[in-house]
Amino acid sequence: MAINTVNKILWGSIIVAFFAYYLFPNYLHDRLSSRILLGLKRQIEPMPNLPKVAIGYNTNLDLIVKALDVFTRLKINPGEIESNHEFISSLAVLEEVFSFFFTTGSAAERVVEEETDFYEIIKAAMSLPNKTFFTGGNAGLMANRLAEEGCEVLLGGPVGSDLSSLLHPSVKVIRADESKEVEDQIHLIMEYPAGAKWGRHTAPRANRFIITRDSINSKLSAMEEFHDSLSSFLPSFVIISGFHLLEAQPIEYRKQRLFEASSHFKQLPSAKWGRHTAPRANRFIITRDSINSKLSAMEEFHDSLSSFLPSFVIISGFHLLEAQPIEYRKQRLFEASSHFKQLP
Repeated sequence: MAINTVNKILWGSIIVAFFAYYLFPNYLHDRLSSRILLGLKRQIEPMPNLPKVAIGYNTNLDLIVKALDVFTRLKINPGEIESNHEFISSLAVLEEVFSFFFTTGSAAERVVEEETDFYEIIKAAMSLPNKTFFTGGNAGLMANRLAEEGCEVLLGGPVGSDLSSLLHPSVKVIRADESKEVEDQIHLIMEYPAGAKWGRHTAPRANRFIITRDSINSKLSAMEEFHDSLSSFLPSFVIISGFHLLEAQPIEYRKQRLFEASSHFKQLPSAKWGRHTAPRANRFIITRDSINSKLSAMEEFHDSLSSFLPSFVIISGFHLLEAQPIEYRKQRLFEASSHFKQLP
């Protein structure tokens, strides 16, 4: 029961974060990682000596530009077809996919299959006078923030010259071969505002369209080098990210890399308590929350909406109903459903 409850809490947090990210892409560019780091910071603050933290594997260089400026440089105009494709196999397909998401104001990320197409798009973006570079990848973002807090940080991931200049100067980047030049993995983030017009299309809300061709992070290529470095660095904490990028690889390759990652994780030192050894890092949460577990704020919240007139309504906390009897849960879910039907 405890494990199921923790899982539901985690998934509830992920769902809320997901909607927040896609509703407010400009404002929340780095906020999700900051939220994760805030929790880590709270654990770190009471310690007299800040810990050593090893972070891997996904790092990249985010290139942020205005979407319509890129299409102008590429001389691509909207056609008659708006179609969703899983991958971008040509510039014509890029136009169709972008049109599809632009017309609904939805965020999307796609992988460009052909190297020549990807670099043609990147060349157009790089030629724009208005462009911004940011540290990208969860590993890179967390490394910067923890270094700012004073932690000693070891970072394992592809870091080229441009990304290196954006990292905190105290971050130690793993480089097995100093003579080998590392190429930054560029993720192109094309943004547009609400009301933007492209041909006959009008974006109903601000959002972003991301394209990548990241053969390094999508294969978790930094994994072995990262884990080999841990024995000499001796970190207090190890943070891993980037497994979602395996989606670009065939299913058998994904399975193999996950199996190899699992083998590395088993070699990490474990916490001990008496005769017990923790097989993995986790947390145990106890509560006695009679207010939230009954969704006691629900009626007052929905009554206030008519005077506040929000643009968006985000609801959370239903997982806490698990502490209540099944009939009570059904009743509160029915009442919540009635409130949702009254939303504009």
